[in-house]
Amino acid sequence: MAVERVPGAARAERAAHSAARSAAPWVEMLARLGFAAKGAVYIMMGLIAASAAFTGGGRTAGSSGALATLADSTWGRLALGLIAVGLAGYVLWRGLSAALNPEHEKAGKRAFYAVTAVIYAGLALEAGRLAMGQIGRGDDGAAHWSAELMSQPFGQLLMGLVGLGVLVYGLQQIWHGWRVDLDERLEMSAMSRSARGWTIRLGRFGLAARGVVFAIIGGFFLVAAIQSDPSEALGIGGALGMMRQIPWLLGIVALGLVAYGLYQLVRARYRRIRAA
Repeated sequence: MAVERVPGAARAERAAHSAARSAAPWVEMLARLGFAAKGAVYIMMGLIAASAAFTGGGRTAGSSGALATLADSTWGRLALGLIAVGLAGYVLWRGLSAALNPEHEKAGKRAFYAVTAVIYAGLALEAGRLAMGQIGRGDDGAAHWSAELMSQPFGQLLMGLVGLGVLVYGLQQIWHGWRVDLDERLEMSAMSRSARGWTIRLGRFGLAARGVVFAIIGGFFLVAAIQSDPSEALGIGGALGMMRQIPWLLGIVALGLVAYGLYQLVRARYRRIRAA
């Protein structure tokens, strides 16, 4: 039997869709800037990790650490401001995708969009703080949030579930890089044959490298849950740091993260985006 909508809820939903349609051109522009900003962050992480792998010195950095490095460069605060705006646009689009489902995705994908919006909202705020000259929080977010999670009722179980989810996501990314086609909403027909080939190579290499990083993160979250020790949890920077013990692996993954960033720049230009 069909469930009758509450008139007030139906009116609110229609109003939300109407507002989204009115704002759609702006949301599309911000979403494209968001893909570009996301790509820039991954390129920076990859280059920092590549320097550590190939020179044997320096350090690795996660997303927050990469932004902090940019803050120290010429025109860094201006670049951070643009990245903050781009990431905010990405958050807006992912939030609308989760709430209004303009691309007609399944419930699981919409939930993933909602989680993505929350994660990148934090990164957008970090970029904004750094752009205004404030001190960033650095790459210790994983340990902080794992401690918060562990302090909750059934925290050890929750930590284990998070770790398992991140591990499965990482393995899924590796699988997508190895066997599955790329973003089905990419306008591949608008590219030259050479550009299509490079997009496929960059995308698959990037997805696989990113999958390795997230699989390591998920594994250490599981270790943290088993040992009931939140300090064992790692973020992206920590996972890359662990790979310094195997320089060739870190080098491959670092180049893969750069490839993933370049793939995001392609998505910024060629992805079909629906905001309403």
